Amino acid sequence: MNEFLAYTFVGLLYGSAYAIAASGIVLTYTTTRVFNIGQGAVSMLMAYIYWQLKVSEGLPTWLALVLVLFVIAPAIGSWLTRWTNDESAHDEARRHLDDTVTALARAGITARGQTGDDDPLQAADDGLRDFAADEIMFVTKPGTNTDWLEKGVVEAARKRYPLPVSHIALPAG
Repeated sequence: MNEFLAYTFVGLLYGSAYAIAASGIVLTYTTTRVFNIGQGAVSMLMAYIYWQLKVSEGLPTWLALVLVLFVIAPAIGSWLTRWTNDESAHDEARRHLDDTVTALARAGITARGQTGDDDPLQAADDGLRDFAADEIMFVTKPGTNTDWLEKGVVEAARKRYPLPVSHIALPAG
């Protein structure tokens, strides 16, 4: 009976780990339509770093976990994001933003903005942390990839933020 309980417990542990990994794959695929198993490689790297800190460096378990989960993993995530993103798209967005702010200044309108995350809600969250806004405006250009409009991002922003939220679709051309 003890052997049965031991195998059941180990099976539940392994099953839980597989369920978490599968959830990550499903979440990544349903949000991006890209089958990506990269989180497994990053998880393995974090497990190795944890082992290295605990066993080789002799750190207490709690300190090794805190370092891996709250310091090293976020730092590596930021680095991987920067390394794998298309910088030309970010540079183009920055040029468009600069042109828009310049045109508004010529018209006597004080405005400022910043480029941010590909996810519009995350970009708004990041922007609102940096400066207080009077309004949130989503601007789209016809013919560009704006599938987030179909996902109700503007409505979600209206529910999330206590500020006026508007959407402007630029004319084609």
